[in-house]
Amino acid sequence: MEPEEKKRLVSQSVLIAGEFRRLQKYDFSWPTDTEDETSIERLRPKKDLLIRLDSDLLPSINEQCSRLAGLLRDPPDLGEDPASIFKIISEIQANLHRTLPQTIQTLNELFPKKIPKPDNETNDQQFNEFKTYRLYHLNDSIRTALNKHLKSLFSEFLQVIIDFEWGDETYPCLIREAGFKINWSIESAIRISRASELMFIWTFWKYRTCEFNEELEELLNQMGPMRLLDGQNKALLTPPAVKLGTSLVPVFKLSRLFFNKLCREGGTKKEVRLFTDMSSSQWHFLDESIEDIHASIFVLKCSIQEADEVNPVETSSTINEELQILTDIFQSYHSLIDLHILPNLFPDSLEPPSQVYIKNWLVDWTTSFSKATHNAIQASKSFESSAISS
Repeated sequence: MEPEEKKRLVSQSVLIAGEFRRLQKYDFSWPTDTEDETSIERLRPKKDLLIRLDSDLLPSINEQCSRLAGLLRDPPDLGEDPASIFKIISEIQANLHRTLPQTIQTLNELFPKKIPKPDNETNDQQFNEFKTYRLYHLNDSIRTALNKHLKSLFSEFLQVIIDFEWGDETYPCLIREAGFKINWSIESAIRISRASELMFIWTFWKYRTCEFNEELEELLNQMGPMRLLDGQNKALLTPPAVKLGTSLVPVFKLSRLFFNKLCREGGTKKEVRLFTDMSSSQWHFLDESIEDIHASIFVLKCSIQEADEVNPVETSSTINEELQILTDIFQSYHSLIDLHILPNLFPDSLEPPSQVYIKNWLVDWTTSFSKATHNAIQASKSFESSAISS
């Protein structure tokens, strides 16, 4: 490369680096003086802003950032044809300088004050797309996740430009990663804005039930020779501890089956109503409580893992407490499913046999789960008694 050409490119790279620094300053976070909460009733006339956000502005940001992240496929790319690359980057930067402030302005007009947390919102059943739960997570996905990933993309691209100026090798792999994360966060925000309430629940449940599989596998490993392979355990579990752990296996499997069954039924429905009669508080309970279920299953697994090292009375007490937590949560789930999910999934006038089938299945599942927890409680009492007598 001729010295004059190199000088011109370096000068251009300095301008591009400066624009990336400017792009980094766009901030989706709440204004520092925002303390009061938004009244959801006042947001309902702003549907046009919501449509503009998820149909125009967010897709535009996604398109520009995907294009930007895809420019550098391999480390040598920038050095092979920097002039054309810089031209494209400048065009994308100009587009982002238009779109990002418009998005921030729209977001602040739509949500001029903070969104109240959905867990206490019990009277927004008829607000549809303006239910607190949906708005809270939409706002958070943009102000938190998207904001973070945009800054990461601009920062990584800035570093590549600086490396080029100094004649160092460039490494665009982190740029592509940031691009993927931006794509994910924007698609997530659009789904939050448009998806049916039931699809929210199915998606979250599917994600969390993968963790149930892991906990079950680890529980089974603890009760066999695989226990010695993780390096943390020096001996196999005693037969009483294995017997106690075995009693919990049906509890783990039935917990997993509960969500897998409902997700399968929901996944076969091509069309469901966008909105249910649930309040944001109930909606919040349905997705947050599965984390509590996973937490209880995790504690049960750890109780077996440490059963020969901890006071048996404490082990028995912990297991009984967690089983009661699981029972209480599933009872609440059953009520919400009967009232709000099944009527939307299988409207009476269209699919009464299907709704009856699921209701009967839930009754059978509840009976099986009750038996499983009863057997596990009896096993914990037996474990405690055998340890004390020995």
